[in-house]
Amino acid sequence: MNRKHAEKHFIEKIKEDKILKDVEAVTDSYCELIKLFPDNPDYRKELLEYLYFNYKYTQPLDWEEYLDKGIELAKNARNDIPDKSESIFFLYEYKFIVELIRYDASYAEEFETEYMHTLLNEAIKSDPFNAEAYLEKGNLYEAEDEFEKAEKEFEKAEHIRSSDTALFNIATNNEVTGNIEKAIENYKKLGNNTKSDIVKKIAWESLIGIYKKTGETDKVDYYEDLLDELD
Repeated sequence: MNRKHAEKHFIEKIKEDKILKDVEAVTDSYCELIKLFPDNPDYRKELLEYLYFNYKYTQPLDWEEYLDKGIELAKNARNDIPDKSESIFFLYEYKFIVELIRYDASYAEEFETEYMHTLLNEAIKSDPFNAEAYLEKGNLYEAEDEFEKAEKEFEKAEHIRSSDTALFNIATNNEVTGNIEKAIENYKKLGNNTKSDIVKKIAWESLIGIYKKTGETDKVDYYEDLLDELD
């Protein structure tokens, strides 16, 4: 079987096994494709995305094996094709490590904060327009209670690609750092611009919370009416 036929075979097998939700078989087929095309980053990206998606939404019992596999794949991608060390490989290594620590905090001793920052810095260096990398960097600063630094990273992400997540994170950081006027501005922007009723509800509830603290009952009533319209 030549490479072209082998590639077609494994692509078809992946499609079938995804329908069957056979994660192990899908992973094996992607690994075969990676062996066939070691200099092509695309199959590595697809496998990382597939593993991460399945991990996040299925919560497998063998979560540790899942996450270790993801970290290993991301590292190998960077080592095997260093001239094509795209931002996504650094980012996925970071994301898999975050999930590993989330499930077992003892892993934080193995992956120091400095290393986590390095991964994100390299992701940004590789692709300065990777909005997700700035979001994750903001989350990392937030976890360190560096709220002003976090806000700057969220703003960079929002500038590159506007998103509900970036804008919400900016607004909450405004609130934490005491910039209530800016928080109100950003919650309003979030609520008015989002296409999601769930996000809109969060924005209006956040504004209600602020206006209750400031004693502006007329504004509380206004946003409570907006909430009622969503029900």
